[in-house]
Amino acid sequence: MTNHWIDIAHSDCIMVIGSNAAENHPISFKWVMKAKDKGAKLISIDPRFTRTSAVADIYAPLRSGTDIAFVGAIINYALNNNRIQKDYLVTHTNAGFVVDSRFAKNFDAGKFGQIKDNKYTKKTWGYQKSANGIIKKDTTLRNKNCVFQLLKKHFSRYTFEKASQITGCPAEDIQRVAEAYCATYRPEKSATIMYAMGTTQHTHGTQNIRSYVILQLLLGNIGVAGGGINALRGESNVQGSTDHALLFHIIPGYLKCPMADNTSLDAYIKKWKPVSKDPKSANWWQNYSKYMVSLLKAFWGDHATGVNEFAYQYLPKRGAANYSHIALFEAMEAGEIKGLFVLGQNPAVGGPNACRERAALEKLDWLVAADLWETETIAFWKRPGANPADIKTEVFVLPAATSVEKEGSIANSGRWAQWRYLAAHPPGDAKSDLWMLDRLHKELKRLYSQGGAFPDPIIHLNWDYGNAGEPDVHLVAKEINGYFLRDVTVKDKKFKKGTLVPSFAYLLDDGSTSSGNWLYCASYTEKGNMMARRKASDPKEDPIGLNPEWSWCWPVNRRIIYNRASCNAKGEPWAPHKPVIRYDRKARKWVGDVPDGGWPPLKKANGARDSKAKYSFIMRKEGHANLFAQSLVDGPFPEHYEPLESPVDNLMSAQQYNPVIKIWQPDKIGDRKKYPIVATTYRVTEHWQAGAMTRNVPWLSELVPEPFMEMSRELAKEKGIHNGDIVTVSTARGEIGLRALVTRRLKPFKTNGKMIHQIGIIWHFGYCGIACGKSANELTPHVGDANTMIPEFKAFLCDVQKGGALCKTSVAS
Repeated sequence: MTNHWIDIAHSDCIMVIGSNAAENHPISFKWVMKAKDKGAKLISIDPRFTRTSAVADIYAPLRSGTDIAFVGAIINYALNNNRIQKDYLVTHTNAGFVVDSRFAKNFDAGKFGQIKDNKYTKKTWGYQKSANGIIKKDTTLRNKNCVFQLLKKHFSRYTFEKASQITGCPAEDIQRVAEAYCATYRPEKSATIMYAMGTTQHTHGTQNIRSYVILQLLLGNIGVAGGGINALRGESNVQGSTDHALLFHIIPGYLKCPMADNTSLDAYIKKWKPVSKDPKSANWWQNYSKYMVSLLKAFWGDHATGVNEFAYQYLPKRGAANYSHIALFEAMEAGEIKGLFVLGQNPAVGGPNACRERAALEKLDWLVAADLWETETIAFWKRPGANPADIKTEVFVLPAATSVEKEGSIANSGRWAQWRYLAAHPPGDAKSDLWMLDRLHKELKRLYSQGGAFPDPIIHLNWDYGNAGEPDVHLVAKEINGYFLRDVTVKDKKFKKGTLVPSFAYLLDDGSTSSGNWLYCASYTEKGNMMARRKASDPKEDPIGLNPEWSWCWPVNRRIIYNRASCNAKGEPWAPHKPVIRYDRKARKWVGDVPDGGWPPLKKANGARDSKAKYSFIMRKEGHANLFAQSLVDGPFPEHYEPLESPVDNLMSAQQYNPVIKIWQPDKIGDRKKYPIVATTYRVTEHWQAGAMTRNVPWLSELVPEPFMEMSRELAKEKGIHNGDIVTVSTARGEIGLRALVTRRLKPFKTNGKMIHQIGIIWHFGYCGIACGKSANELTPHVGDANTMIPEFKAFLCDVQKGGALCKTSVAS
């Protein structure tokens, strides 16, 4: 998330797509309504007419899985009607970069060149470079091979009429959205996009977001107040968990997970450290070795020295195997994974093709689950239809403390790390997850001290958070921030051994500093716990509500990232009435938010180039935001593909679905003749995620006591179904009984002359708790996004028939 919650109030236009923010992210919507009070337009794009749609100025329906066609038409409108901020594009994006001349010829039949072993070779995705290795640029944006011209050519195919045929949204509605949103191309205007799982949970979810990025860059809406791409997280600490490496392909601070071919620390750094020959590119990831060595020092302390590659060989190395959610459960099913820890998750409800994933749990030797109640994952061995006598998995249940029963930090969607305090002691034997992991480590260390195949990484782990009772969470926070490990002078400043590092700018790769996560370096310093601060700003001094002394925001308390892009090449704000930063030439520094680098602007006051300047997008190797993105596996531009299961042919090309996705279970793909109806899953306010925390609360269970599906009046009439009837929804994976909610909030979609019906199913239910019922994920497929492998929960095929039965019996003890 580039901006933060409060900043939404400064938007002139807000597009909510892939999200029902009014219901599922109500705090974000507080600031949406403040923006509306000041005259901002709200656009809701959703298959259903939601509570967000109810207060929107413009509502546009679209068939699930067709975001790129919709947004592509807006991009095409912006390009054709000069609704672009050209100075922003030239200064801050790669619009003028000249691409390999073969690229334009190699986009054919929906593919971006040659595919080998299910991967693009990317032979034609490179840039043309000068003799000294610097990318060739055309600031006039007229070169036929520059990114801007290739972008225009690519999206010229996405007309309002074509988008309407694909999405089912009337062309005039798409045009209304385009005109309203693209009005923010003027420098003094800004618009923001708010998205959630409705965007990401597709086989082209990453490219959905890429389409939003392209639109925002064309309009000059990244880095500015009231702008950005804002991801609405579904949990209070989703941002923090990803920062600290919840996912399989990264280690803390978004450093890459070592691979099998990274046989040494030098090889690892060489592979992942980007190199730029452009002197104006800050290329911030060139500091990779500093962050990696400091992390290794945090992990293994005195045992991580230069002599032993700072204990790099203690880290496991990942081979070609994929360890995303779907792959993990397929490995369990195959007997390759023998044990599983599940802390605060419930994949027996939340995982795709849930019946298959429950069956995979039967192949484990042991399962350890920490939770507040007995969940479906814990009780999988006694689920309906299972025979406990046939299941050998040994299940250990650890009673967990809730979030208000432990102290520590959480990082919200806007990257604000906020400290919370213990409000009540956990009941009975319940313990915090930190207590559990601390005890687990101590016992493993005791056992490995007696011998083992490779004991060193365990017994040498730098782990000391206290020996009695609850571990000291402040010591954990300080370790994440990092220490100076010896007396040292950095940037002409002297630091004593044992003091906390004040910023990641002072981290080194010689073993003299530690940091458990470089992004959080500066969160807990010698000045105290920055995350615990609670001083709100005076609006007169802080008119855009950055609130720099309320909590702490990574990186280095910067509230809006890439904020130097909020200014022109001279350091003057595009929108002087809501400046994020500006360059003070007298003081020779940026003022306002913490700048994305302290270098001077690209141009001096007289317009001459400043030799000390750096480009604004410092995390990109080239220093520019990417309209053309070489790093993605499925194409440098977004292209519309149908979901894996679709009722229609792809109208954009002969390539039906994303050509480089991994199809995990080809024998369970739904046939459009047998399953002609599009289905999507969604949440309701009354229940939380997989339901354990709400279906065990009587009053919430009373509010929504059973799962239901929404269907249009037209589909209900066709099927002979009335409001409140029990219906059976079936897919290639199985069938479930649900209550029907017949509503005007859903309408059939006219797609290329064919009427397509869509239903929506809430997914919070399972066979445990006070309120129980069939999980929607018994219907969803084992297929995911080409880049992230996030499952495609939001667009799959089904059929609906009147009659069936509801699951009413809980197996909870």
